[in-house]
Amino acid sequence: MLITSQSAAWPRGEAVEVPVLDAAVAAGFLVNRTGDADEEAAEELAGELGGLPLALEQGAAYIQATGDTLAGYLSLFRDRRADLLARGQAAGHPADVAATLGLALSRLGDEAPAAVGLLRLLACCAPEPVPWRLLLTPRAGLAGQLGPDVEPVLGRLVDDRLAAADAVAALRRYSLVSPVADGLVLVHRLVQAVTAGQMPADLARQWRQAAAALVGAALPADSPWLNETWPDYAMLLPHVQAAAPADSAAAAKIADYLGIGGNYRAARASMNRVLEARKRTCGPEDPDTRRPAGAWPTGSQRRAIQLRPATSWPRWCRWPSGCSARSTRTRCGSGASWPGGPAMRAIRLRPATSGPRWCPCASGCSAPSTAKR
Repeated sequence: MLITSQSAAWPRGEAVEVPVLDAAVAAGFLVNRTGDADEEAAEELAGELGGLPLALEQGAAYIQATGDTLAGYLSLFRDRRADLLARGQAAGHPADVAATLGLALSRLGDEAPAAVGLLRLLACCAPEPVPWRLLLTPRAGLAGQLGPDVEPVLGRLVDDRLAAADAVAALRRYSLVSPVADGLVLVHRLVQAVTAGQMPADLARQWRQAAAALVGAALPADSPWLNETWPDYAMLLPHVQAAAPADSAAAAKIADYLGIGGNYRAARASMNRVLEARKRTCGPEDPDTRRPAGAWPTGSQRRAIQLRPATSWPRWCRWPSGCSARSTRTRCGSGASWPGGPAMRAIRLRPATSGPRWCPCASGCSAPSTAKR
């Protein structure tokens, strides 16, 4: 006898979890089901649908019923996602994705209202593993950033670890989230889309604001120059990019983290987005626009290395602004190369006549350098 269930609360070894379809398998299903040989469009549509079998079948049936193509449905889906997810009956199916998930949310609202609130929060994050324990950590000043409809629900989850764990368990019972690791859950992108789409506009705005506040507050207070902060930055990066405003301090810290980690192309693009957003909101001459949070090393972050005579190889400036100034740098007194790792980043170079500049590496020495263009 085979029993199917939404609930994940089965004894270990007695249940087999049915995952979403692999991208290649999902794309192959779409091609075979619709008779459209456009493999590129099939792969992109499979990615948009996240491999969810019901969504794949619903989309393929809609294409057949309307005579559309995979590329046409893909374009329409990107513009009218919520509407197409509710088109199951029009395609000859007894239920659609939106109705199926909506029924689960309705039952969940009766049983565990706090779990619905948590799902709404997760729906505002990226479709990547979410560190829910890290987000739901009590922090000073957080309550003032939450809307009136969100604060009572989210406040309880933040203040009560048991209530937060119960909310996660309730979501698991309906298979609305999948555990990834301790303190990490994954929400399917279509579950996120349906959850967000079923909220009134003002309520959705409040939950987006709450998500931005939580992911920003969860970023380490210490600078990304400290490598012990990198795991938290890495977990929060996609969610800051998804939830935080482009002109926020959180977005600037993520840009800084990308640069320190050596991803200079992404760091430059991220910081440019921050600057353009701040020009629009604050004006080009505002101090926050001229010097975004995290863009320059300050205080304890300014550590210098002892530079030796210019007998070493030339190095290129690694500041994400795109500066192509060339300088002659050597090793520091401890033997560490400049700028040899993600914990080091070159500052914008100036002519040698501008006076000494301090090297910002993490070696702990305090020698000035005379790097020049």
